[in-house]
Formats: sequence, C-alpha cells, structure tokens
Amino acid sequence: MSRILDTKMAESAMMILDCNGAQAWRRGDRLLIGFARTSWPTTTRYVAALVTFIVGANGIAQVALGNGLFGLIAMLVAGGTAWLTVWAHRRVRASDPAPPKKLQIIIDTKEKLLLDGIGTPLIGIGQARAHRRFQLGSSSSKLVVVWPSGAITVARGNPFGSSVDDMQQLLVRAGMN
Repeated sequence: MSRILDTKMAESAMMILDCNGAQAWRRGDRLLIGFARTSWPTTTRYVAALVTFIVGANGIAQVALGNGLFGLIAMLVAGGTAWLTVWAHRRVRASDPAPPKKLQIIIDTKEKLLLDGIGTPLIGIGQARAHRRFQLGSSSSKLVVVWPSGAITVARGNPFGSSVDDMQQLLVRAGMN
C-alpha cells in the first residue's frame, strides 16, 4: 500500500470532526484521524483567556471594594487581553486547515479495515473497539482504539466541558465496537 500522506490527500480531504485537537478527516472511503498541529495562536488564545479572566475578576473586585482607578486599569487590561483572545481565535479558524502531518489511525470504510498512520493494515474494523481510559493528570477520560495486539490514543477529553463523545460516536458509525 502507498503512503497516505501526499499533496493530493490534503487537497481532497474534508474535516468532519474536531474533538479537543483530535481531528477526523474524510478522504473518499477513508477516515483519517490524528492530532492537530498546535501553533502559537492556540497557545496565545489559552493564555490570553486565562489572563483576561484573572485580571477582569480582580478589576471587578477592586471596583466593588472602592478602589476605582486600579479597578478601571485592570478592566482595561482585561479588555485588551480579551481582544487578543478573539484575534488569536479568529487567526486559528481562518488558517487553511490541513490534515494532521502524523495520523494516529486510518479507517478504510470500504474495505472495513483499521490501518495505522501510514496505511499498513492492522485488523478488521469490527475487531477493534473504542474504549475510554483514565487520563493521567486530568479529570476527563481519553479515547483509545483497542485491538487484540495493540492500542492507540485517538482523542483526549477536556475537563472544561469538551468530551470525547463525538469521536467515539464517529468510530462506532464507522463500524467499530
């Protein structure tokens, strides 16, 4: 089998799911699943949102306690970081999406096969299952594709409201147990 990662793949693939950085793309009869590339706008967005919340909450508390000038300055700083957050978010969304460079798994829905990230057949899709496992250092679970001779993580949950449910449903619809 030839390698999946070529320039024509990026042109014809369409993203169908983004689950906490784990992305699923459809290219013909294949589902391509891998982790999105992280970049500075993603990190900037996270840090700016955190700074916005902390400084904004302190600004509101200072105004409520009667220290108006400090509270006003803190709220202006929070407004600036909120703008930075929105700008970074729009930059990430406006970038031309491409399938991840390193795929975790590929599902051939026509042949009903589970393939590794470079296209080598592993097992029939019906013999694999999507299983939730404890994620060390987080209160949310991760989604692991398990088959008799191996396992691979395909999505990680987020304790702030985003789970791996959508990715699990996609894998079940593709024929996985």
